[in-house]
Amino acid sequence: MATFVLAFAGASLLTGGVGATRARDSLRPRVWEARQVLVVLIASSECRLSQDPTTRAAFAAIIASERRKAATTGARVTTVGIAVDQSARTGLDVLGQIGEFDEIIVGGGLLNLGAVRYVVGDLAARVAVPQVLIVSRDVGREGGVLTVGPDSVERRLIGTRAIARWSERITP
Repeated sequence: MATFVLAFAGASLLTGGVGATRARDSLRPRVWEARQVLVVLIASSECRLSQDPTTRAAFAAIIASERRKAATTGARVTTVGIAVDQSARTGLDVLGQIGEFDEIIVGGGLLNLGAVRYVVGDLAARVAVPQVLIVSRDVGREGGVLTVGPDSVERRLIGTRAIARWSERITP
């Protein structure tokens, strides 16, 4: 897996005066590292179980569990909704019925970026919906460089039964 690196520029553009010195000090390179946990739901309008109340409740319970764990470890939890419908509007409607997400990927069917990444490509699995994945990765910054490590699939739940069973196991 590749590690992605993004570089930020601009800190050296602040010059002169006391205000500029304070601004420059606030932009000094800081070293930090963290764990990001993605809770990914893959759904479709063509699968009524994707929108089933049991699936919605189980997905919410899984998110709550990951957030409880993150509160003790310092990880950052990000929820991602992926709809594998051809129409972006249909995908938005489906995900809107399921819940709120920090990020969404819709449109393009099984060739959208999320489906290619988590279903048919790099982290491939059986092509089926609904699916819930718990993916973790390390992120960090040193100076002006942001690094994102490779994704690691911690858990993959395929189908309503698997999603519901897992949520029952982790619910306090």
